[in-house]
Amino acid sequence: MRSGSAGCNTRPTTLWEKDVERFCKDFESRIAEYESLLTQNRIWIGRTKGVGILTAEDAIAFGVTGPVLRASGVKWDIRKAAPYAAYDQYKFEIPVGTTGDTYDRYLVRMEEMRQSRLICLQAIENIPSGPILAKVGEGAEAAAG
Repeated sequence: MRSGSAGCNTRPTTLWEKDVERFCKDFESRIAEYESLLTQNRIWIGRTKGVGILTAEDAIAFGVTGPVLRASGVKWDIRKAAPYAAYDQYKFEIPVGTTGDTYDRYLVRMEEMRQSRLICLQAIENIPSGPILAKVGEGAEAAAG
C-alpha cells in the first residue's frame, strides 16, 4: 500500500512547475479583472468605504493579525518580522491600509494576492534539484484497531 505523495522522491516535475507558472500568469489578469469590477464601483465603494472601521489601536488591542491588522495601518507581517520556512529568501511588499474600513481590507487583500503570486513564482525558481526532505518507504500499514 502506498500512502500519499506521487510515489517518487525527487524534485517536482517540470510539468507541475509549468502549471504553477501558468496559474500565476493567468491569476495576474484575474486580479485585474476583479479590481475592474469592484475598485471603482460606486455601489461597492458606498457599501464598504467608511464601514466597519477598525483603528490601529483597536486592532492591536483585540489581537487582530494578518490583512485585517495591516488594513488598519499597522505595517507588521510575521513573514518579515520573524521569517519562517523560506520567506526570508523572497522579495515581497507588505500592503498596508490607512483607514481600517472594509474598503481598505479589500484593497489590502487584493494586494496580498499580487504579493502571494510573486512569492509563488520565486519559490518555483528556487526549488532545488534532487531528493526532497527524506526517503519515503514503499508504504505503511495502518495499525490494527
